[in-house]
Amino acid sequence: MNGPILLITLKFKIMKNITILTVAAITAIMFGCNQTSQKKETNSKADFTEAKKESNDASANENNILKAKTTAEWKQFKTEADNEIAKLDQDLTKLDMGLKKMNTNDKQKFDGDYNQAKKDIMVLKDKLNKKNRAFDSDMKNFGNKTYEENKIFQKDFKTELTKVDLSLKKLIQDDKK
Repeated sequence: MNGPILLITLKFKIMKNITILTVAAITAIMFGCNQTSQKKETNSKADFTEAKKESNDASANENNILKAKTTAEWKQFKTEADNEIAKLDQDLTKLDMGLKKMNTNDKQKFDGDYNQAKKDIMVLKDKLNKKNRAFDSDMKNFGNKTYEENKIFQKDFKTELTKVDLSLKKLIQDDKK
């Protein structure tokens, strides 16, 4: 919730700076009317160049803030995802212990679902590890697109994680019956 507000506030400040710079450039041009036309042109080019540089600096600052925010969010997401996967591993271990106690007929009912859950957890681990390795290179070429792609990955990953968690909980519940 704070992210969008921070971005809006930052964009407002940038727009305010650009407006101030524009007014300053116009004022400088108007005061220069008493000077020769060549001097006026030189002054307005310098003012424009300075305004453009300050605008670029403000954009770079906004990009750095978004990059820092993305990095912090990724670290938090990665920690939470690792914790959730560890819980899934624990649930899988409990289910495995329960399966070992079952007779052969009951065990056959659960083997396919158990193996699928185990495979799904491995896929999640692999996907998270690949994205974590790619994250560093994404940060080197950071832009708004990188931020959005990272958000989409996190949302999709959480959805997959929830599906695996639900299927595993259902298996555990069925195991207890």
